Amino acid sequence: MCSSDLYYEAWARWLLGDLKGAEQAYTEALELFSEAGNQRRVVDIKSGFATVLLDEGKAIESARTLEEGLAIARKLGNRSLEGVVNNNLGRCWEELGQLKKAQFAYEQTAAIDEELNDRPNLAIARLNAGGVLNEQGQFALARRETIDALEIARAVGKKSTIAMALSNLADENHALGDLSEASRLQAEALTLAQEIGRKTSVAAALIGQAAILRSQARWPEAERKYQEAS
Repeated sequence: MCSSDLYYEAWARWLLGDLKGAEQAYTEALELFSEAGNQRRVVDIKSGFATVLLDEGKAIESARTLEEGLAIARKLGNRSLEGVVNNNLGRCWEELGQLKKAQFAYEQTAAIDEELNDRPNLAIARLNAGGVLNEQGQFALARRETIDALEIARAVGKKSTIAMALSNLADENHALGDLSEASRLQAEALTLAQEIGRKTSVAAALIGQAAILRSQARWPEAERKYQEAS
């Protein structure tokens, strides 16, 4: 099997949940592309391999793999690729609880996306940065980042990002004590997520609604929302 076939096989196995098979295919593809000197493809493979490692709970190994890929992307001068790897690295730092590092990675990604005028990815980077700020309890700053992400996503018509931004913004309003606005935003997020069939966003909106209901001591309704989300 050629190196390109292995790369796509690895990606397909990951989509199907065959993490061990994906890991093996990525390892073989990485060896072949490294031997061929195709450094651009090596970075792609390291990014995919890192995602598999993260799904396997190997966040430290995933971060190490991405840092290797990031160094190559910088050496190649490929800013777009650097941004993608940085964003993935931010996910690893979040998983490891290193939120300052995650925030820095997402901010670097956003700076690259602005430089390249990549609006769809800029929305995602700002959304991720807002999420990390929210985790650190910086709710007002998180809200500003998420509003920016939402405005950009609306401008480019990226519905999946809009749904995530609405749900995150609802969480931030909830944390700031505005339950009415939080409820409105989660309802909008849920409707859009159902419209586009994005199951993870549907679950996030339902969990957000349940959390709001718990804050209002509406326990049976909250429990029903949690069950819907599961």
